[in-house]
Amino acid sequence: MARTSPQRLTIAIVSFVINAGVLAQEAESESQPVVEDTPITAPAQSDIDALATDELEDLGEPEDAGAGSNPLSSSSKLDIRVDYFDLDGSKDRFDINLRGGVMLHPRLKLAYEVHYWSTNITGTTKDNWERLVLRPIFFVDDVKLSERWGMRIATGVELSIDADNADEGIGSGSDQIAPLFGLAFNNRESKLTLIPFVQHFLSYDGPSVNITAFRLIALKPLPDSMWLRLDAKLPFDWANDTVPASLEVELGKMLGSWGVYGTGFFGIGGDRLYDWGVGTGIRFTF
Repeated sequence: MARTSPQRLTIAIVSFVINAGVLAQEAESESQPVVEDTPITAPAQSDIDALATDELEDLGEPEDAGAGSNPLSSSSKLDIRVDYFDLDGSKDRFDINLRGGVMLHPRLKLAYEVHYWSTNITGTTKDNWERLVLRPIFFVDDVKLSERWGMRIATGVELSIDADNADEGIGSGSDQIAPLFGLAFNNRESKLTLIPFVQHFLSYDGPSVNITAFRLIALKPLPDSMWLRLDAKLPFDWANDTVPASLEVELGKMLGSWGVYGTGFFGIGGDRLYDWGVGTGIRFTF
């Protein structure tokens, strides 16, 4: 089967997200009552952007330590990571990856990942590129729930482009698209953030993938510009009738505009994809 052009698909996805935001703003403006014979002065774009930024800061981010570990935050960052996974005692995998995010607009974030694997899953060690991920996320609304709690509503879509090295035990061999929906609950006093979201992965080229993944993140800033993140993942693999659950624990510290962190990975249940793992990374914020 001929492969779909990832460049054209990526452009279409990003255009869809941006147009959705524009249409939502137009619909909201049309619903506002207008007083006849009253002159209306349109606010400058800088005023609109400033208002949106103020709303985001009211939810306690992106200044908090560890905001870069929140997939629904409005922070821009770049992580350089090395993760190690013990697969079954005799097989293992190193994942060298870049993970970043950049704000294209106060309401639109583009996250991205690039992964390079080294693994002996086939019996001999192979090193090669695994995949490229692009993930535009649109911040639908920020809602004040109470004097302590605020909530962000976000939606987006992920495009995962496989590097076609599955014959070496690297990657799934499938190009995938995965719409997502998430909420971020932030406590203004304790700065605790709870992030539940759901994502559905479907392959559009290569071997079949049909996975619904539930995820819950708890993120807590600590004294001395440190942070703690707990990340529970519960994916349902409908094609293989498995539930490869996992838990991640991350502890990090910011040192100005950059920081360092370590991560522990724990496979859960008989369908787990790995037994355990450790990782380390350096983060740059901007």
